Amino acid sequence: MNDLIKSTGWSPFHLITLWNPDVELMSFMIKYGADCSAITNKTSLHLITDRLEKDPEKISTLLPSLEFLLENGCDQNLTDTSKKKPSDLTKIPIVTKLFETFPSFQQDFKQLYDRKELVDFKIRNFQAHKFLLVLRSGKSALELQKILKRHSDMEISTFLEWCYGIKPTNTNFLEPILNELEINPKIKTLRADIASLYTREDNKDFIIVVNDNELAFHKLVLQARSELYRGMFLSIDDKSGKVKDYTNKSIETIKLLAKFIYLDRIEEEELTEQIYKELEDVVDYYQLNRKTRLTYFLKKFNNTFSEKKK
Repeated sequence: MNDLIKSTGWSPFHLITLWNPDVELMSFMIKYGADCSAITNKTSLHLITDRLEKDPEKISTLLPSLEFLLENGCDQNLTDTSKKKPSDLTKIPIVTKLFETFPSFQQDFKQLYDRKELVDFKIRNFQAHKFLLVLRSGKSALELQKILKRHSDMEISTFLEWCYGIKPTNTNFLEPILNELEINPKIKTLRADIASLYTREDNKDFIIVVNDNELAFHKLVLQARSELYRGMFLSIDDKSGKVKDYTNKSIETIKLLAKFIYLDRIEEEELTEQIYKELEDVVDYYQLNRKTRLTYFLKKFNNTFSEKKK
């Protein structure tokens, strides 16, 4: 490792970013004084974007690391590496492609699967969230239990991972259950299923009160997407299923945030300057896991506002 550091000029932080892009490890290193600045013109962000350009299949693996680096200031301007200033994310081609096309909330649901918090579905030694499994399978929890009992542990494990948007390493273990459920995985994706919940009022089991208006949500979606509500559900056993929003922002702003939580994107025509300014404040309050993605859209639309004023 020492020889590699000397020959490349990269810091240990950059090498770990290159070979082991683990967000928790990088966070630990920063906390205890790791040097995140560039020793040479190649920054950690350069390394990740280089890898993405060479191998787009790495997107799902590298997305959390890229977001982490951008949020923690490790984002030297990629067009001029001599200046240490934050990049305009909307002008970095690979970042633009990433945020425009990749459904990043899959990382949130993978984290939900890994944490195994507030699970209410058990089959053999496996645990999961009943609501998500019912949504993804199209079967009731009881029907799904009966089906899964006929399959091997490896097939069950792979199916559960698929339900949370985790790409299976071996599709041979996934096909038997999906075939029995008559599911085409190319059509029935996690993104499509979560998006379908946005306009459906059934099974919404949590209310956020905004200026005397009630907005209904699915608790599981909030648990996956917002650290604020994840912490609330873990620490408070509130049977009312209702909480007041304390951001003091307009109902239009919170509605647009809700749309982002379910659809993972917002459209320019939905964003006024007032909502733009309010969303910037709301992002931190809700502690969105994918706040860099929303920040990207806000930055992009702010550039549009600025151009219109000229």
